[in-house]
Amino acid sequence: MLRSGLKKCYSIRDNSGKTVSMSLCLKKDSEGALRPFWYARFVVEGMHETAILCRWKGVPPADGNADSEGDAEFEESRLDAEQQLQLLLLKLHGHYEDFINQCRLYSRRFENEIKVADTWKLFSDQQDLDRCSVNHVNNLKRMTQRFVDFLSSHHPEITDLEKVTGAVLNEFLSTVCEEYHLSNRSYNEHLKLLKRIYETLLPYSEANEWLKRVSLRKENDAISREFFTNEELMQILDVSKKTDLLIYQMVVIASCTGLRLKDICYLKWGSINLEHNRIHLTTYKTKQDATVGLWPLLRKLLDSLWNPDVRPEDYILPEAAKQYSHNSANLLERLRKVLVICGYENARKPCSVRALQHSDLEQLSKEETIERVESALEKSDWTARRRRMALLYFRSYMKGLTLDEIARNMDRAKGGISVYLSELEKLSHCAIIRRPAIHLPDPRKGKIMAEIPENGQRARRGSLRGWHSFKSSFVINALRAGVTLDTLSKILGNKTVSVLFNHYVKIDDNHMMEAFTSKTPEFAQ
Repeated sequence: MLRSGLKKCYSIRDNSGKTVSMSLCLKKDSEGALRPFWYARFVVEGMHETAILCRWKGVPPADGNADSEGDAEFEESRLDAEQQLQLLLLKLHGHYEDFINQCRLYSRRFENEIKVADTWKLFSDQQDLDRCSVNHVNNLKRMTQRFVDFLSSHHPEITDLEKVTGAVLNEFLSTVCEEYHLSNRSYNEHLKLLKRIYETLLPYSEANEWLKRVSLRKENDAISREFFTNEELMQILDVSKKTDLLIYQMVVIASCTGLRLKDICYLKWGSINLEHNRIHLTTYKTKQDATVGLWPLLRKLLDSLWNPDVRPEDYILPEAAKQYSHNSANLLERLRKVLVICGYENARKPCSVRALQHSDLEQLSKEETIERVESALEKSDWTARRRRMALLYFRSYMKGLTLDEIARNMDRAKGGISVYLSELEKLSHCAIIRRPAIHLPDPRKGKIMAEIPENGQRARRGSLRGWHSFKSSFVINALRAGVTLDTLSKILGNKTVSVLFNHYVKIDDNHMMEAFTSKTPEFAQ
């Protein structure tokens, strides 16, 4: 039974052109008692829907009608309800049906229907996780499952998410820190996830109010990544070009643009303006516009990758985009292998760099490899069937499919496909799945990963040298070329200059003295 509040009524059109009327109302239960909530009432094309906004307080009007006035505390809660109604109006940008689904979740928040076991499902349904990497989504899911498992083991009596108190959340954070030896950064990730969960599912709960008062820990165990000098960059480019062509292409983009790994992998041809020699895109992390000019090395790479059939929505490096969405950590591991070859030491675990028996294999470009192999097959004495199968496997592999994917698509054994490709390598004398034999030098250039204390807790986070190091290198090279911090901040899409200065600017003593002496004022000459 409804008691509509018609003092304020709103009308709005959704994207499909439907007119939605909204107002406040009160409801009674089957026994005629007034329910303790303010409701939003929606009317569209003669159909009615309601959603809980918040609890009313004080003494309501005797007739239970929202048009009537209650005591001062009740009228104050009316103002809160109208604010929540305004917030709902701001969300009405899509179709009405999608909006109603949001409103139904809004109602469930107040009716104790959110079970602890359903936390991840309900939370993920309300988040835009499509643009997030699989690895990031899995991390969120794993942290959520830790929370659910903690409640089931330490507080089995709590089955509704709303019954979780601030004391229980504090106990969870303390327990998970002790059990998993979390650094301050990992602790903050768990805390931020809890804040997002309760802000999304239970914004008016006691637990959410407690979480708002809890501050993030200072990440005093974080260190800045080391940057690569120009000599080191030239060596990394040379080694990666010979050992891993995709990593070479990504290193060129990273060192010439300062873009983050995700921006590199998802860079599309629509962001490239070859006519004006620049890249313009919106960064994924900061959501800021970034415009970067094309240095000659990057322009040469883009010219080699471009063809008349590319579309604006096509990725520049499709293999990198696919790898990032599936497992971004693999791209970092491939870069570490290159760094190990260059003489850096991996402190966390040894990289497996495969030295091969066939030291005479040439490392050619994709087009040159295809031409060499097809030419060698034509001149071979292989049977027609053997040539046909080898060519089928080879072309699939060169399209970017892995051995597992080829085996699954063609219903063949992975080992048999690998044998075919190995035989093609011997036949054409060029590398397909193998790399030339590599001599690993003694690691003298520093570590790739930070030291890990004996107690298991990370004293520092992140790689000392990784994909982000190329951004520091780009910043330093741009500054030495005379680009100001303000301009560089706009080029890279950083929100503030301080972020750029504190995290990416690293000037050694030699460069500082060179810059100081080259700008000697006239009076001091």
